[in-house]
Amino acid sequence: DKDSKLAGHCDVKIWISVTDREGPMNVSRSFENIIPAKDYIPGGSLESKLQHSVEGLKLLLVLDDVWTENLEDWKELEKGLLTAHNGTRVIVTGRSENVFGLSPQNVPIPHIPLGKLPHEECLKLFARNAIKGDESDLVNKDVKAIADGIVSKCDGLPLAVEVIGCLLRNKALDTWSDILNNDLAKVEEEYRDEKHRTLFVLRLSYFHLPPELKHCFSFCSIFPKGHEFDKDELVKLWMAHSLVQPSKLVETLEDKGRRYFDRLQELSFFQQQPESEKYSMQDYLHDLAELVSGKYSCIVKGENPSRIDPKTHHIALMCEKVEGASKSIMKCKKLRTILMPMSRNSLTDFGKTLGKMFQTLNYLRVLDLSSSSVAKLPKTLAELKLLHYLNLSRTKIKWLPNELCSLLNLQTLKLLDCPWLLGLPKGLSRLINLRHLEIEEAFWKYRCPRQPPNIGRLTSLQ
Repeated sequence: DKDSKLAGHCDVKIWISVTDREGPMNVSRSFENIIPAKDYIPGGSLESKLQHSVEGLKLLLVLDDVWTENLEDWKELEKGLLTAHNGTRVIVTGRSENVFGLSPQNVPIPHIPLGKLPHEECLKLFARNAIKGDESDLVNKDVKAIADGIVSKCDGLPLAVEVIGCLLRNKALDTWSDILNNDLAKVEEEYRDEKHRTLFVLRLSYFHLPPELKHCFSFCSIFPKGHEFDKDELVKLWMAHSLVQPSKLVETLEDKGRRYFDRLQELSFFQQQPESEKYSMQDYLHDLAELVSGKYSCIVKGENPSRIDPKTHHIALMCEKVEGASKSIMKCKKLRTILMPMSRNSLTDFGKTLGKMFQTLNYLRVLDLSSSSVAKLPKTLAELKLLHYLNLSRTKIKWLPNELCSLLNLQTLKLLDCPWLLGLPKGLSRLINLRHLEIEEAFWKYRCPRQPPNIGRLTSLQ
């Protein structure tokens, strides 16, 4: 077994997705999450964090999908690994040969150019996804000729082969022929470069999704590239936007949402991370999500971002200070989501903007204030009548205002890792649609031994 042989040669195996949008800090955050045994150093440089995390360890580090061509990034990473064992090895994958131009010592990095996947290998991959068999099964089912044509049109691009294969699973032969003779024919005519060919094939697969899965997938454009998300957490966000409707079957909203998720994973829109319960989207699929969601999703990175389209419905905050961006955000009158997919060690400062934002953004359904400097919620929270999801985890919040109890549509209230929280409002039992109240057991045991009155009325809790 290759894994067992490898285990004897290194202490830790780490696979990090480094995308064109994340920059070197993504590497730092990944180290902090993957090696929790080392004490976290607040603040500090990438160099000091990495040195502390990897001291004495023999690593096999894979940096996947690297775009940076900045030599300084490599120098910073090399300094961070100085304390690691001499036997540490780094493998880099990327799509640009310029990535492999120079190492920090100004010597070319040995690299192996990977060509397109050979036709026979593509055919095996297609068969595995389309009929859950091998090439001989294609012959037995009399679809070998059509499969050959489809695979040829995919031009050796594995992701395109995989997605088309999943799309055609359990479909009639007429559908296979239609995909080959109509849809894929356009690829050769109109798209010459690899990126647009792949996007076209992926978009074709998207168009064949049922409407409910289209909406669930396009919502994921709010996540930054390379972001790892939790299955149940994403389902809660879908529920907050009513993308999961009650079923006639004896099935909870959560179970139905998980079924949607599983179907998208089966179709290769989501992929599970190695040795993890987290999931992510391949970069091309993220590009597709951005394409189909249009201007309705936006990621805010700087304190003074470029113009945010007033029609934006979903905003992800990737900045440490929100006050500079707040004016642009408040012009989005139909905003439904404020999400913070930041590292757990980052702290976002809202300044004095929350009160005004709550007064203005009356259509908000998802409000994520986790890992922020928020210590008190303004009374204007009561204006968010449509709010379904509120995350206050990892904040310095001490008390929840009574106005919270007027948010009758609230489904999810997250209060994890809030060490200063001293109690819950007495009117909590009014939140009759609350399905998830997430809070540590230690809170009930040491800080709130008495439960809020009439909490038994919350019959929707899962």
